Amino acid sequence: MRLLPVILLLFCLSVYGMEDSMQKSVIEIPLLETQVNAETLSNRIPWYSLRDKTDDIQVKGTLMEEKTLSKSIKGNYSYTIYRFAYTVTEVQKGEFPAKVLTFLIERKFPTPESGIMYKDLWPFTKNNPLIFKLTKKGIDHYLITSIEK
Repeated sequence: MRLLPVILLLFCLSVYGMEDSMQKSVIEIPLLETQVNAETLSNRIPWYSLRDKTDDIQVKGTLMEEKTLSKSIKGNYSYTIYRFAYTVTEVQKGEFPAKVLTFLIERKFPTPESGIMYKDLWPFTKNNPLIFKLTKKGIDHYLITSIEK
């Protein structure tokens, strides 16, 4: 009989800890977004643009830096937030005054323990220049609408 209250107490404490860690990750991304000059919708990879008519800027860049900012595990998935810095090698359309394009990407990937088989398409590599289609969102802030090879 004494074991049941202890189990309930441990359960309540673990649920409280889970809620606290979820709140941290939700708060963390807006704070990190102040460190970049561009963003994507929901911090996901925008594979192609559905908004071609509003993409007024297009730049080509090479990977300068990839930095892991945070990593958390929830259930069968790990969530990692990366900050990328791309050196702008060519402005192909419009005006882009910055020499470096910086943005965040959140990667959701199955944990090895989950047994989930998943092939990830990851475009961010050192020797692969990418083309970024952008829309101006603020004075020095942009929305990345497409990332292409």
